[in-house]
Amino acid sequence: MASLGVVENAGYAIRTPHLYYFDDKTNIQVQEYVPDTVDLKQHALAQSASESQYLAIGRGLGEWLRNLHEWGQLAEQSALREQISADLSMQSLKNLINYTWLVDRIETYPALLSDARAVFEEVRAMAKAEVADSSAHRIIHGDFWTGK
Repeated sequence: MASLGVVENAGYAIRTPHLYYFDDKTNIQVQEYVPDTVDLKQHALAQSASESQYLAIGRGLGEWLRNLHEWGQLAEQSALREQISADLSMQSLKNLINYTWLVDRIETYPALLSDARAVFEEVRAMAKAEVADSSAHRIIHGDFWTGK
């Protein structure tokens, strides 16, 4: 991946690790090793920052994500967008987890979510239509998941 640049905000640096080598036949990649860093999960769980520092991290992450989306829309990324659009299995999995299961949660938490059924179903239909229209596909980031 080409460099997306470094976003620095209130002493925090948010960036993509440097890719030194990638072999597409074996799917082996060698990335930069960055010792003595703290990932977002460790930082958040340590509760060592102030509210303003967390806001600065959030703004920095937002800026980095905007940069990613803008980079993904550049003309020179058209081949990458086509390759990603061809991955129907991941699109189906994402759609199932993010949208179908969302509607299914209404049955699990009816007191909390019943009033949102129409909205959830509309969002699910919109997502299904987006998957069907490959011209609208965009490069996106993965979800932030902190694990168990």
